Amino acid sequence: MGFDPSCELPTDMQSILDFNTKKPNSIATRLCCTLGPQSRSVEVLEQLLRVGMHIARLDFSWGTPEYHQQTLDNLRVAMRNTGEMCAIMVDTTGPESRVRNPQPGILNFVAGEVVTVTTDAHAIPSAN
Repeated sequence: MGFDPSCELPTDMQSILDFNTKKPNSIATRLCCTLGPQSRSVEVLEQLLRVGMHIARLDFSWGTPEYHQQTLDNLRVAMRNTGEMCAIMVDTTGPESRVRNPQPGILNFVAGEVVTVTTDAHAIPSAN
């Protein structure tokens, strides 16, 4: 199953499916890819650009500014290497509640227990 590139298509359909076309405005669909740990190397970004990535999305709800800067630097190198341009979308979601547990292991919660939630990054998680 899947797309068979050898099948006969009307000329106008083929131009839509041909990602290598350089005709302006020939592709109506834009491909947006969220970049993360598995998709931020120069090599992977080059592959994504070659197969049609038009927009690179950065999710600022996690990661450090340095992490995202390195991803952007890698994207710039990949664009230079491939000659393909790519827009950048930054997802700057508002405050979110996240459970942070830098200690190894799992925190177990029992119904009826009191749970303290803090924004103190130095607080040590405990199930006691």
